[in-house]
Amino acid sequence: MRQLFSIKTLLKIICSIPVILIALYFLPPLGIILLIGHYFVYSNQGSRLYRAPVSLLICGLVLLIPRGLELLSVNYNIDINLPLFTDATTLDFYPKVIEYAKSLLIISIIFLLLSYVLKLLANKLSNQLGGNIKHFIDKEIESEEKVKQENDLKLKEKTIESKQKTPHVVKCPNCGKSNSIIGTVGKCKACRNHIEYKGKL
Repeated sequence: MRQLFSIKTLLKIICSIPVILIALYFLPPLGIILLIGHYFVYSNQGSRLYRAPVSLLICGLVLLIPRGLELLSVNYNIDINLPLFTDATTLDFYPKVIEYAKSLLIISIIFLLLSYVLKLLANKLSNQLGGNIKHFIDKEIESEEKVKQENDLKLKEKTIESKQKTPHVVKCPNCGKSNSIIGTVGKCKACRNHIEYKGKL
């Protein structure tokens, strides 16, 4: 259990958003693989479905802020006095940062769309499967009820048939002789008079 916990923790660290960001900068294919792994590692947490692509989107937009401020300053003659952002565009490696930010935006948008589509498909399949299971259960219950009703009817018929075959002692109203008859009607053996059993079957 302890070893499994350690492996799970290690996977969470490897597929965490900071590690994904670093991997996407130095080795983009590895970063994409880790991003996919992020979905599987955090699959039991539904609220994290959009967390990774949204985080990448935000990081990409933040990295493009200096470039955006520079464009505003040049095109609209706006004096922006934010040294932290405005000086960043003068750095030698900033063009690589821009390319990295663009990659983050593209990857995040693609994964956002994929996450949305996959969630829709999962919900549709879940609803359809749930509907099929409910239909199957309802059909099984209906079939069991039908079989039960048929069995009850057969049992009732057998009970009535059994009672009808049970012999009953009936005294002849004509000659007074006792007769044993099956069912409800018969004839007196002595005088052949019609006799009837008036009790309950």
